[in-house]
Amino acid sequence: MNEQRQSDTEIIDDVRQKILPLFKVILHNDDFNSTIFVTETLMRVFRISVTQAEEKMWEAHKNQCSIICIENFEVAEFHRDCLHSYGLTSTIEPA
Repeated sequence: MNEQRQSDTEIIDDVRQKILPLFKVILHNDDFNSTIFVTETLMRVFRISVTQAEEKMWEAHKNQCSIICIENFEVAEFHRDCLHSYGLTSTIEPA
């Protein structure tokens, strides 16, 4: 019975991904915003912990960009726009 539920869940996830393709929200490094501001903004926009936000911020700082999350287009577009409203550079692209 448990195996059946898992396979049903997997089927639903597969269908959902085909109907709602996923997109990456990418934060780009900049030389203008402080590390504290970027961390606080990531926590506010994505509702993630300070540790997660710091990891993403440092990844973007060191590698010029960081994938913050992967989600459907509408949500990814909303998060990108939120980051832009705080003055952070971000983009979305297909996952």
